[in-house]
Formats: sequence, C-alpha cells, structure tokens
Amino acid sequence: MDVGFVMALILERRSRSAWWSRRVAVFSAVLLAMAGLTHRYGMIDTVSLFWIVGAAGVLALLGLTLAMAGLSQIWREGWTGARDGLLGAGVALVVLMPFLIAGYRFFAYPALVDISTDLVDPPRFAFLQGMRMPQMNEIGPIGEEAAAVQQHNYPEITGRRYDLAAERTLAIVRQLAAARSWSVVFSSDAVGDEPIAADTTIEAVVYSLLLAIPSDVAIRIVDEQGSTYVDMRSASRYGLHDFGENARTIEAFLSDLDAEASLQVGVTVDEPSE
Repeated sequence: MDVGFVMALILERRSRSAWWSRRVAVFSAVLLAMAGLTHRYGMIDTVSLFWIVGAAGVLALLGLTLAMAGLSQIWREGWTGARDGLLGAGVALVVLMPFLIAGYRFFAYPALVDISTDLVDPPRFAFLQGMRMPQMNEIGPIGEEAAAVQQHNYPEITGRRYDLAAERTLAIVRQLAAARSWSVVFSSDAVGDEPIAADTTIEAVVYSLLLAIPSDVAIRIVDEQGSTYVDMRSASRYGLHDFGENARTIEAFLSDLDAEASLQVGVTVDEPSE
C-alpha cells in the first residue's frame, strides 16, 4: 500500500474539530491574560478591555463547542484527537469560569453600582467626581429606590463608631488602604492651611483583582469629641451592575478596621435599623 495513502487515511481519521478546539481555546486564554495585563499597566482603556474580554469569552465558548463536537465524533467514529479535545475543553472552561461566576452574581446580587453605609448623606467624592469621564457612571445622591434595595439586600453595611481619637482612626484607615494597594488621590484634611475639620474624607481608587477594573471609594472619619464615626462609600465607574463587589469592598475593609481598632480599644458597631 502506498505510504502517502496511509498517511492521508490517518489524517482523515483525526478530528479536526478537536484539533481546532485546542487552538481556539488556548488563543482565548492568551487574549484574556493579555487584556488583563495591558489594562493593569494602562496600555488600554477600560472600555476597550470590556470588548476584548467579550471577544475572549466568545472564542472560549467556540472552543468548548468544537471540543464537544470533536469528542462526540471521536466517541462515535473512533477517530484520533481526544487529547486535543480534552485540552481544548479544559482551557475553554477555565476561561469561561469568570463569566460563569459573573453570571451567577448577576442574578444573586441586586443591580446596584453605588453602595454607602449612610444612604441619606453618603460620603462625597469631592475630587473623584470631577475625574469621571462621560462614558463612566455619574456620581450623585443615592435615590430612595436604590437605598431601599440596598437596605433589603445588605443590612450589614452600616457605619462604625470607635472609642478612638479621630487622628488615630484616620491613621488606621490610611494603613489599611496602603496594605490593599489602594491609590489614595485625595484627603480633605490635606487641603490648604486650614485646621483639620470635624470630619475628614479620604478618596481612593480601588482596582479589581483579576482585570484591574477601577472603582472609587470614599471614607469619612467624623470626630465626635471622644469617639470617632466612620462611614464608607464604594461606587463602580462602569456598568449597570456591580455583581456585589462594592458591598464586599466595604464589608471587608470595615471588618479589618474593626479588628485593628479593637486591638487598641473597645469597638461598637451601629445596629442596622429595623
């Protein structure tokens, strides 16, 4: 039998769907990783990031579809290429995992983009509000409907009162922000030569872990002459849904602030109003 004919026969019995699935899935993984890295280092803007991430998700879904088709063909016809199909399916599932998590959070959490411990008089973004571009969410008062949704879904998001001097509480807040690598861009106690006011607001930019998507945070420290009250606000710059991220940011930060403050003096936490 002719050697060329034998080789052609072997190639024909190799699943091309499985072969392509591995390449498409790996490309989607590389595209997602490069998008995250280039955005983290400021080489692309956030809107462009969303388009590239969406393209990576579509490619990963295509890779998974090709893998399933190839593995089915291999199972029925006994063709070769199972390794390609399994690798393509595995890589595609890894790429799709963040999308699956986001999909779950989309339905599990309310469609909010601005969360505050004080819904009547939330901490103000005196500096960061002016830094928002037209394509970003506007910062404004928290409406009654959004406030009711937050109270129903996040009753634990409340302000904190500490039996600490305002200066000491402010120092702890700055220490925790630095430990998280938050970019503090404004502090109301550092403006001009006026004496420190009864309340100080720190504004910082917070970046998500995977794709470095920015959100804005404002922390207000109020001197109550013997104790200090702390309010916090976290607002997404992009999108109509924060997938619960702002509430997690506030809850985690205030939990750490509780722990740090309790090492020095007793801490009382305001109970949610009924």
